[in-house]
Amino acid sequence: SVLAPANVATHKLENPEKYISPIGELLRRMSLDELPQLFNVLKGDMSFVGPRPERVEHVEKYTKKQMNMNTKKLRTNRNFWKYFFLQFLTLDIYEAVMMSNISKEVNLVAKDGKRTMDYMKIFLTSIIALLMLAVGMFLGKDFHTQLQADVYDPDFKAKIAMFLILASLIILFVVGIVVLVWTHRISDRIGNEIKRRNLGYEFGSKTFWMWLLVALTPALLMWLLCLVLKIGEPLQDILTGVPALIFYVYYYRLIKAMNLLNADYNSKGE
Repeated sequence: SVLAPANVATHKLENPEKYISPIGELLRRMSLDELPQLFNVLKGDMSFVGPRPERVEHVEKYTKKQMNMNTKKLRTNRNFWKYFFLQFLTLDIYEAVMMSNISKEVNLVAKDGKRTMDYMKIFLTSIIALLMLAVGMFLGKDFHTQLQADVYDPDFKAKIAMFLILASLIILFVVGIVVLVWTHRISDRIGNEIKRRNLGYEFGSKTFWMWLLVALTPALLMWLLCLVLKIGEPLQDILTGVPALIFYVYYYRLIKAMNLLNADYNSKGE
């Protein structure tokens, strides 16, 4: 047999038979001619399942519309009220899933060369910290029982204190700082991409901070008023919680911004 030219299909050869070895001819007759590709699978060049990659010269002939036919269509029908109620019903799990999907969509749509961390990582970290806090409180209760029985380890109290402090610091850092920075950055990226695409919708990091301050200011004032007037729970929770609901205006604008952004991406394919 003769060594065949590289990167040339069999049907394009003038005399393909002369390039077939006796073993290759036997494999073809037994319909096992694709078996040598198992070596490529083991090397990592290809996989058992999946489409065969198209040749470069063929891809170059595709039109832009043909290239975008199989582009993943992003969600454009998110509803604020569905988010609002499911967030409470699922104890913030629905919000975590939605924000996680939004972070992935922004990474796909935005052309700024940046990457936003998956929100689910932040959510799971906060869950772990809350579990640590719960374990610390349980151990503290157990310590109190030992203290009453006068059979406790003197170092046990210090260990529990350190455990609770660590869990509290993680919650403070993740929930109080990381979430603020994450939301600021992703809001900024969404706003910049909306401007780049000329979608005519005002959104950005300023939107986030504006509605956060608008919501926190009256909530803080009501909390101080409750302290002065010595208003206890649950009335205090109601008076401070109602003004905080103003912040949901930000989520309303976020959902609308992502619907617009995703619709533009779906129509253009980029």
